[in-house]
Amino acid sequence: ASSDPLTSTDHHVVVNRVKSIAVCPIIIKSRVLGALYIESALRESAFTQSMIALRVFSTLMGTSLNSSQLFHSHSTAKEKLTKAQHNRSAFLGNVSHELRTPLNGMLAANDFMFNSIVEQQQQQTQMQQQQQQQ
Repeated sequence: ASSDPLTSTDHHVVVNRVKSIAVCPIIIKSRVLGALYIESALRESAFTQSMIALRVFSTLMGTSLNSSQLFHSHSTAKEKLTKAQHNRSAFLGNVSHELRTPLNGMLAANDFMFNSIVEQQQQQTQMQQQQQQQ
């Protein structure tokens, strides 16, 4: 790195006497998420023989990060689903209560009116029977 014209003037390379740099992209679904950066102050071309291993390692890092993101997405979706189910249950409970209260009143009024009509008819029938017997 110290002999490369692209990096030889870099402050970090000069101060730390970096002789060799290796960079591999961390890719997830054709998107560069970051990079694996390794440097050595011991010798130049320190990573030439290990580039295949570094590429495999950066690929594994991408796979691991992708799995982590999927797990996090799954956990978030599960939390949202649980909250939605709770809200649905609360809503249905409230709606049920709001419907039951007036319906119970209407049913009671209906029973009262029905019983009143039946009693009136029974009284009329008894009066007619009494009048016929006289």
